[in-house]
Amino acid sequence: MDASLKDGYAVRAEDITDATPEHPIRLKLSGASSDGMNNGSVLKPGSAFRICTVARTPRGSNAVVSEEFTINQGDHVSVIRYTEPGRNILASGLPRIFVKLSKPVQGRQADWTEFVFGRFEEKEDGTFFQPLEIPSRLQAVANAEGIIAILEGVDQIPSGACIPAQLLI
Repeated sequence: MDASLKDGYAVRAEDITDATPEHPIRLKLSGASSDGMNNGSVLKPGSAFRICTVARTPRGSNAVVSEEFTINQGDHVSVIRYTEPGRNILASGLPRIFVKLSKPVQGRQADWTEFVFGRFEEKEDGTFFQPLEIPSRLQAVANAEGIIAILEGVDQIPSGACIPAQLLI
């Protein structure tokens, strides 16, 4: 399942093609996800789903509008900028490669999957994944070449571990 790369609203891009600050598109809120999961929701035409970074996108959505391009109106949200299909979504079908970790990655032993953004470095003994140490998720997403997942309940992935990474470039 696809995941959001931004805090905002999962939408159907075809519902907001004419969105501008002068002519916002109003969508009915059909749900929310703040914990990295959703309950298998399906997004219907004319609706939006409040979503946080790394949360799974609802079926039927094909874009995530960043919250800075929206106006929350309680049970509705107004979108003031068109967002094309695929924008701000980490597609589950993107290519993957196996990489070695350049340093240990800490998990939180949470009950959801965490994502870590990073860059790749080619060395004599393979491709290494260097986690980005940027406090802002927006900056991390903008500078990342790939992403790795720390599965629920994992405390740490050690340096040198060979793991799958999803390419973002």
